[in-house]
Amino acid sequence: MRTYRLGHYRIDWGLSTLLLLQALTLFVAVPLNTQYASAHLLLDGCRLGFALVCVTVLTRHRLVQLLLLLSLAVPLIGPVVARHLLLDIGIEVSAGF
Repeated sequence: MRTYRLGHYRIDWGLSTLLLLQALTLFVAVPLNTQYASAHLLLDGCRLGFALVCVTVLTRHRLVQLLLLLSLAVPLIGPVVARHLLLDIGIEVSAGF
């Protein structure tokens, strides 16, 4: 982990980013999600950001980082690929898919 000195204090930017994302999730995204239906995008973004920082900061091996990043991309890419495949074979896709 990378640490930097600021005066007498040592700062770990990865852990500071995780703390900031966790605070944003708990105190902003979750309360907004209970009030507004469209706020789930902010909550999902916070979760994805938290996962990305965990992968890049807490894992040292590049191959493990690559595999974890690919596993995070599968849920994002999967619905798009599935829709194209279903349309290619002639199955009508509903709006929710």
